[in-house]
Amino acid sequence: MRESQSSTTAEFMALFRAQESALPEGKRLFNDPFAVSFLSPRLRAASTLFRIPLVRSALARWMDARWPGVDATLRSIAALAEGSQLIFTYVDADLINGADRFRDAASARRAVTGVGEPWTFGLRPEALPAYLEERGLRLVKDMSANEYRTHTMGAAAASAKGYEFYHVALVEVGGQARPDWRRRACAGQIGQAPGLLYPSS
Repeated sequence: MRESQSSTTAEFMALFRAQESALPEGKRLFNDPFAVSFLSPRLRAASTLFRIPLVRSALARWMDARWPGVDATLRSIAALAEGSQLIFTYVDADLINGADRFRDAASARRAVTGVGEPWTFGLRPEALPAYLEERGLRLVKDMSANEYRTHTMGAAAASAKGYEFYHVALVEVGGQARPDWRRRACAGQIGQAPGLLYPSS
């Protein structure tokens, strides 16, 4: 960030918040009436277009395509200092693929699909170590919902039901990412890498 100039990253975060706040009250996740106040005149003018449904949808698709996702992010993190750690949650890929072996799986899928944000990415717990290692990360701990509830809630976890398809993983930098990926991550040149995600069925 340059002196006397706002952070571009912070400004785009404000833009994303303004985008969400422009949705109708029953559909938005939150309302941030101050987000537009942090935008440059150019982005503030663009944010007014979020009030037009068709334009808002087109801009959302462009923004999703313009900034890389959930694979480029992991590879970029792998370029950080050895031993750096990351905690993230993920859903079991079986949920994405339509399996109903989890409690309330079908109703949970309907709920997120009903608000226009269906799950589109999942991981198989047994494949997670290899998936992370290929991206330069090492799995330290992977806990299912039942496991992390017991760990954090103790006896009270026995009464917590549902959403058993969630996992929380602790990973650290130190896998076997290909050198070309590590070099490109340091240079900020990584984009979406096709074929590396578990697709929805």
